[in-house]
Amino acid sequence: MMEEPRKNLTNDLGIITLSIVIAIILAKTGILQNILAASIESRIVGNLVAGAFFASIFTVAPATVVLAEIAQANSIFWTAFL
Repeated sequence: MMEEPRKNLTNDLGIITLSIVIAIILAKTGILQNILAASIESRIVGNLVAGAFFASIFTVAPATVVLAEIAQANSIFWTAFL
């Protein structure tokens, strides 16, 4: 019975690590800036989607990068509001 919680913990840590690696790749490569520039007219949708991803521990790292990029391009208060 002790094997199951350890297996779940290992899987969860692996997913969180992968999430952090993806966030670093998005921040360093500039892919995120290109995506945000292409969708500048739909800022509200981008804010809402990034905020939805921010709610889960598994997607919080990439969502943080996206929200930071959106906040640099827009008002931080508008981004926080949405």
